[in-house]
Amino acid sequence: MPVRPTPFGHIGLFPEQADNWKWLGEASVDQVDAPESLNLFAYTGASTLALARAGFRVAHVDASKPSVESARAAAARNRLGEAPIRYLVDDAMKFANREIRRGRQYHTIVMDPPAYGHAPGGKSWRIERDLWPLLGICFQLMDCRRFRLLVTGHSPQVDQSDVVDFLRQSDFIAGAEAASGLLLDSGRSQLEDAVGRTLDTGFYVRVESRSN
Repeated sequence: MPVRPTPFGHIGLFPEQADNWKWLGEASVDQVDAPESLNLFAYTGASTLALARAGFRVAHVDASKPSVESARAAAARNRLGEAPIRYLVDDAMKFANREIRRGRQYHTIVMDPPAYGHAPGGKSWRIERDLWPLLGICFQLMDCRRFRLLVTGHSPQVDQSDVVDFLRQSDFIAGAEAASGLLLDSGRSQLEDAVGRTLDTGFYVRVESRSN
């Protein structure tokens, strides 16, 4: 991955996501009718590469053109330059809405939204305000009988319990539980140093239908 300092204090990689990359790579695409996946707020693309390596077709969406270019370069360095990845510089909400109109469906949706940001057109993003309608849109892009959803975040305004509560109250999740049952895992991600000290790095929520 393209590890280097960035002007906004990142290094080009979120290593605390390693367990999530492993989880994304565990799905057997042989059991999926249409192995389509969507990575929103995709940054430099480690989750995209995990999905592509597992055999998924990936829509990689980020509002930052440099991040998308870095993701394309990372794919090439990982011998995934010819993998079926669509690299899209776009607003996550607008793109997801257009995909509904196009009639697309995704088996796996990943999102790592920032606490605050701006879309390419200048519209502001606030996780505590905008995550919930985006999740509602994403529900329309998935089949409740066969799906996976990964939500991660690094904001004090929203934690894993907020996301789990929202999911539990949604008709989509109720339908998924009735159709096939669910596996739901949530918690805090951490980085650990050589002497065992840990640094909290945000939350994760992983949901999948049992029919996967």
